[in-house]
Amino acid sequence: MRPLNRLISPQLLNRARAIQAMTFSLRTHLGRPLAEHCWVGGHSGPVLTLVTDGGVWATQLRYQQREIYKLLNSEFGLKLNKLRIKIASPRAAPKPPRARPRLSAAGARSLESAAQSITDPGLREALLKLARRGRNRS
Repeated sequence: MRPLNRLISPQLLNRARAIQAMTFSLRTHLGRPLAEHCWVGGHSGPVLTLVTDGGVWATQLRYQQREIYKLLNSEFGLKLNKLRIKIASPRAAPKPPRARPRLSAAGARSLESAAQSITDPGLREALLKLARRGRNRS
């Protein structure tokens, strides 16, 4: 198996390490609970991109943007003065498939008898269709 540094370009690895170091520094500065919801997404020129998982955290980051600029500019020799915040919603666990309710044979008979007394042809046909579904499953 080849080492990771042979599969990924050294420039990309260096950039990933720098972003990781900036995230660590930022989180140390911010403290809890905000630090747990914030990541450095990258920077391009004077623009710093931060990623968070909720709007409330984005607001708090905006309040602290000047301190964030000072911190990262001094530690990493950058010239940041603009902030872009992206909200990435956490991935929800997939919901289990919902069990469809089943119509019992007695329920199907009740629908058939109710359909016999209905004069509206559309409603009557809908009730009979539902009743057939119940009979097919029983």
